Amino acid sequence: MRLLVSSPWLACLVGAVFLLRARWRPSGRLATAGAAFLLYGLYETVMYHWSAQVVAPIRVDLLVIMPLLYLAAGVGLTAWFAPGQPAGGRLPPDGAELP
Repeated sequence: MRLLVSSPWLACLVGAVFLLRARWRPSGRLATAGAAFLLYGLYETVMYHWSAQVVAPIRVDLLVIMPLLYLAAGVGLTAWFAPGQPAGGRLPPDGAELP
């Protein structure tokens, strides 16, 4: 957690990797995870600059954001390693051939 807070560019990098993988292998779960990491990276960049302007920043927002980001990482990783589906996204009925 501390690594992502101190280096928001790493979250953007993870998001970009998830989005690139979603482009090669269309998956809404990968795209959602990638978007979550990119949005977090942008948000954390803004918060980094804000925290430099205040005396004692207390980051209570991380109590909500980090579990959601861990959930997004889990969803993205399971989508990354999930077996693929044939083109069209549907399996043919038994005995039928794919067009």
